[in-house]
Amino acid sequence: MVFTPHISNWMFQCLSGTKRCLDRNCSCDERHTKKLTQEDYENINLGAEFMFEFRYSNMLTVLSVTFLYSGGMPILYPVAALFFFISYWVDKCLLLRCYRKPIKFDERLARSTLGFFKYILILHIIGFFIMYSLTPILQNSFLSEKNVSRF
Repeated sequence: MVFTPHISNWMFQCLSGTKRCLDRNCSCDERHTKKLTQEDYENINLGAEFMFEFRYSNMLTVLSVTFLYSGGMPILYPVAALFFFISYWVDKCLLLRCYRKPIKFDERLARSTLGFFKYILILHIIGFFIMYSLTPILQNSFLSEKNVSRF
């Protein structure tokens, strides 16, 4: 989950770059094209639209899965931090260089998802209690009855 969405984004950008190169007959002249209409020319040279809603839902999914299972696997915190760090830089590079200018979003999307954070917190608490209430997770051979009787 850390690398797969970003690799697919880069591969789609490489594919669109290959399409542009084939349209120009592999020349560096940006004005040379096989397209007959302005609309076709713009569609191949403007780049894809940034799918903001999919990226946003992907980040919320990673956040909720991390908080659900991090009680038993604390390694998920640095893995999620790595995911968000890589997501920030990949999305920044792709937004500035490859994608079309995205449509303007206001604060309504961010405010509406704030309601999900209380459910994510409840999931974190439930996952924490489930992980630590199972006795096989906390068993240790050092504290078994045979070793305790020696002391």
